[in-house]
Amino acid sequence: MPTLVSFRGDEDFGGPKFSGRVDTDLFLSLAPRMEVLCPPRKRLRGNVTIPFRETKPKQEQKDLISMLPDECLFEIFRCLPAARDRSVSACVSKRWLMLQSSMRRSEIKRSKPSPKTCGEAPNRDRSEQSKPSQDNASFSEDNFEEFFDDGFGELEHLEPESREFDAGWKGTTDKGTGEKKPRWVIGDLSRCLEGKKVTDNTLSAIGLHCKNLTELTFVNLQKVTEKGFKALGNASGMQKLKMLSVTSCRGLTNPGLESIGQGCPSVKLVSFRKCEFLSDKGLKAFTKVAISLESLQLEECNMISHLGLIDALGSCSGKLKVLTLVKCTGIKESGLGEVPVPTCESLKSLSIRSCPSLGNGCLALLGRACPQVQSIDFSGLAGISDDGLFALFGSCKTSLVKLNLSGCIEVTDRAVFVIVNLFGKTLLSLNLEGCRKVTDQSLGFIAHYCAILQELDISKCGITDNGLVSLASAASYCLQILSLSGCMQITDKGLPFIGKIGETLIGLNLQQCRGISSRARDLLATHLWRCDLLV
Repeated sequence: MPTLVSFRGDEDFGGPKFSGRVDTDLFLSLAPRMEVLCPPRKRLRGNVTIPFRETKPKQEQKDLISMLPDECLFEIFRCLPAARDRSVSACVSKRWLMLQSSMRRSEIKRSKPSPKTCGEAPNRDRSEQSKPSQDNASFSEDNFEEFFDDGFGELEHLEPESREFDAGWKGTTDKGTGEKKPRWVIGDLSRCLEGKKVTDNTLSAIGLHCKNLTELTFVNLQKVTEKGFKALGNASGMQKLKMLSVTSCRGLTNPGLESIGQGCPSVKLVSFRKCEFLSDKGLKAFTKVAISLESLQLEECNMISHLGLIDALGSCSGKLKVLTLVKCTGIKESGLGEVPVPTCESLKSLSIRSCPSLGNGCLALLGRACPQVQSIDFSGLAGISDDGLFALFGSCKTSLVKLNLSGCIEVTDRAVFVIVNLFGKTLLSLNLEGCRKVTDQSLGFIAHYCAILQELDISKCGITDNGLVSLASAASYCLQILSLSGCMQITDKGLPFIGKIGETLIGLNLQQCRGISSRARDLLATHLWRCDLLV
C-alpha cells in the first residue's frame, strides 16, 4: 500500500478547496453586493445578513466507470502499459485495488521491444549513450521482465552489436570497466528462468549470449530435451561458468553431458540430482573433458555404478577434491572382481550416504582410489561392517580429521579401536550415532587416544554410566560438543562425570535419556550454565 500512496496526482495538494462554483459564489459574491468596508483577509461581521440567493440543485453525475462489470475492468487494467499506471488506478477505490491484487503477472499484456529498436543504440556516440533518453529510460525493470517473458523473447535474433547495448539499462557494472551491462549480458537470469517456460531454444540463447555467467541452476525442465543441453555446451559461451546444478531434468543424457563438459572448461562444482538417463558412459566422458572439476555430487542417479565411479576418479586424478554420492542404488557389490583401480591423490572429502547396496567390497576399492582422503561421511550405510572399514583405512596415507558413521549398525568396538589408534592424534569430529554395537569400551579408547577431539556423537549407542567414567578420566580434553541422545542406560549416577566433562563443553544433548530424572537435569543445567543444553 505505501507504494500505491507514493504516486501523487494533481488532486493531492494545491487543488480547489470547494466542491463547485456554487460554493465559491457564496463567499465571493458578498463584496460587490454589500457596502461593508473591511481590510483584506478580515472576517465578516457576525450581524451581516446574507441575502437569499436561489441556487439550482446540483445534478448528480453518474459514475459510468463504476457501473462496468469486473470483467471489463480486468481487461482495461491488463492493457495498461506500465506498473505505475496500474498502481495509480488501484488508488481510486477499494474495488479497483482488490481487482488488481487478484491479477497474475502472466495475465498482463506486455509489448515486446523490436530488435530493430534495440539495435539502434550502438550507433550513437559515447556521450549520447551515457545519458539515458526518454525512450530508453523506461526500458529497465519492467521491460526487462517483458523482454524475457517467453523464454528470452527475441534474444536469439539480435545482432552482435545490439547485444552490447547499455544506454538506459539498469544493470551492474562489469569488473575493470565503467560501462553498465544489461542483466542478460552479466548472467542475472533469476527473474526469467522458470521450468515451465524454458525450452531448447532458451538454453541455446543462454549459451550464446550469457558469456559472463558463473553459476547456473536448472530444476525440473520438462520441455528441455537432449538437443537443448547439447546446444548449451556447443555454443561456447559458458567459458566463465564455475558452478552447474541440474535437478530432475529428463533431457540430460550422456551426449548432452559430454557437450556441457566441453563447453564449460572452467566449471569447478557440478551437482546432478534425479537425472534418470545419466549413466557411467556419460559420467566418464564428462570427467575427461571437464578439466577444472573439483567437486562432484550425484544424488539419485541410479544408472551410475561402481565402474563409472572408478572411471570418473581416474579421469579427475589430480584435481577432484570432493566426491558426494547420495541414494545411488546402482552402486552394488556384484561384479567387482579384479577391477583396475586408478588413484586420485587430490580427493580430500568422500561422502557416500544412504546407498543401500554399497558394502565392504566397494569400500576396499575406494580405499585404494582415495589414499589422501581426510573427511569421510558414510552415514546410512547399513551394509558395511568392521572388515570394510579395515580395508578402507588400511590404504590411507594421510591423517583423518572428520569421520561420520551414523546409521552404520554393524560397526562395533573393534572398528572404533582401529580408527582412534590410526587417527586419534588428528581426529577432530567423530559421529557414531545409531551404532548400537558400540559400548563403553569404545569410550575408553576415545579417551585414551583422541586428545584433540572436539565433537563426539554417541547417540543411541550402548553407553552406560561406566562409559562416562572412562570418558571423564581423560588427562587433557578439548571436547566441545557431546551428544548422548537416546542413551537409555545413562542414569543420575553418571551426571557428576558429565559435569566434569562439561567444563569445556559448549553444547550437550541429553534428549530422550529417560534414565535421568528431571531434578538431576535441573541441577546439571545450573552447573553447566555456560553450555547450550538440550534435555
